[in-house]
Amino acid sequence: FRPPQEGEADYSRLLTAFVKRCGEARTGHGVSFAAPARGPSVGNVALEAFFRRYPVDDRAYEFFAKMPPAAQATIFADFRAKQEGEADYSSLFTSFAKRVRESTQGIVWTGS
Repeated sequence: FRPPQEGEADYSRLLTAFVKRCGEARTGHGVSFAAPARGPSVGNVALEAFFRRYPVDDRAYEFFAKMPPAAQATIFADFRAKQEGEADYSSLFTSFAKRVRESTQGIVWTGS
């Protein structure tokens, strides 16, 4: 993934479109989007930037990581906090993720 311009505040829509195209090209259908493991080996720069922008605790991150790829892509593209610069968005993020989970019909849920 290489955005047309670097230094933008938000790459989520561009990245989501890119991931969908990659998933469709690789499988012939659907998106292949999965949350990486936390830590220094994380390779997805956009997801790293997302969680730097919206820090969450490990529990909220694991909740996200266990969600279906389509739900992850929706959260990644649509989550926005009313106020940025907070130290922890875990509660707000988890509430939003639960609403996305509830609104996604026909997706197998593997989280608790």
